[in-house]
Amino acid sequence: MLETPRGIFAVMTLSACAAMGQADKPPAPVVAGIPVNYDEARVGSYTLPDPLLLANGKPVRDAKTWNEKRRAEIVRLFEENQYGRSPGRPAAMSFDVFDKGTPAFDGKGTRRQVTIYFSADKAGPKMDLLVYVPANAPGPVPLLLNLSFSANSSTVNDPGVKVAAGPVYRLLGKQGLDTDQMPLTGSPILHTIDYYMHAGGHGTIPSDWDQFLAFMQMHLQAKL
Repeated sequence: MLETPRGIFAVMTLSACAAMGQADKPPAPVVAGIPVNYDEARVGSYTLPDPLLLANGKPVRDAKTWNEKRRAEIVRLFEENQYGRSPGRPAAMSFDVFDKGTPAFDGKGTRRQVTIYFSADKAGPKMDLLVYVPANAPGPVPLLLNLSFSANSSTVNDPGVKVAAGPVYRLLGKQGLDTDQMPLTGSPILHTIDYYMHAGGHGTIPSDWDQFLAFMQMHLQAKL
């Protein structure tokens, strides 16, 4: 997503220089005030805990002991040493089901979308949940939950999925894409920024350069 011709060249140039400059640069030894290590040779000696041995030293000999005792101990080890503990549900959490069930994928599925607000402030932290279920399911079905750093609109080819880019650019004072609908694959939108998604992998293809030049021409002509 690009903003102005001058900004385009600046971003491309700075990105290239940064990539060249960081190619051989060693990782920082301290990040956010916390010492970090990427060298296996500097790791101290340690012994991984036996998954089938309770914290009190007694062995796990049956499923009951595993489910009621050892599993909880291992989860606690992850909480204390790696992932941390979930703080629980916020008191003011609320849900906005803005897509209550729309046919998707040629009628084979039903799409639902929910914005989850973590506080009473609707301008505060939130996330969008995208759900697909079989259209003809007679009852409840298993659901695979995937947490992602990418917008839902960039993970599936579905024009009905909420676009995440517009609100981000409006937050920055831009007009964004000037649309609330996900553009179809191969259908660019030229506005304050340029949105274009091609089918296939992440590599650059000739049509990407066509969109780049069209965006450049639009903004250059506006300045003449």
